[in-house]
Amino acid sequence: MNADPKTKGVSMIRTTAHPFDSRRPFSGLSWVAVCVTLITLVLFFNPLATWLTKVTSASFAPTPYSSLSLSNTKLAHTGVHTGSTFSLDVENHTSSDQTYQWRADQFNVVIESGSVTVGPGQTSSFSVDATGALPGSLRVSLAGTSIYVTVPVTPRPTPPITTSTTQGGR
Repeated sequence: MNADPKTKGVSMIRTTAHPFDSRRPFSGLSWVAVCVTLITLVLFFNPLATWLTKVTSASFAPTPYSSLSLSNTKLAHTGVHTGSTFSLDVENHTSSDQTYQWRADQFNVVIESGSVTVGPGQTSSFSVDATGALPGSLRVSLAGTSIYVTVPVTPRPTPPITTSTTQGGR
């Protein structure tokens, strides 16, 4: 610290004006720089953003996709009986018509297959016949994609055997 006894207890603070000090307004050159920056951003932001989007292969547009779901969502838990028919929905979230090839398989054996065409932004249903399916699970997939739905398959309940008794009367 300061060892001079004459300045004992006196603090020497040196201050300099900060460029953005509220007590000092912008100089003429600072206002010009701010205005030029704002005009440049306003005029060139859209072309610059477009160029950056192309260069980086980025897009703010939603990614097109397709989806597959059970028409009756309860079937995901309860399952379907062997020999029954159930429906699935395909949604096309692209900008053009799509034809989807689908197949239902179990244990790498195709139970049924088919195709369905869906318009852009539309949903279409198709039915799957589980007649050849065994108890377990059945996988319905869209060819050429990793989209699939797995449906539990349960045995068809056997109807109760009814017997009739006739009382012989004389």
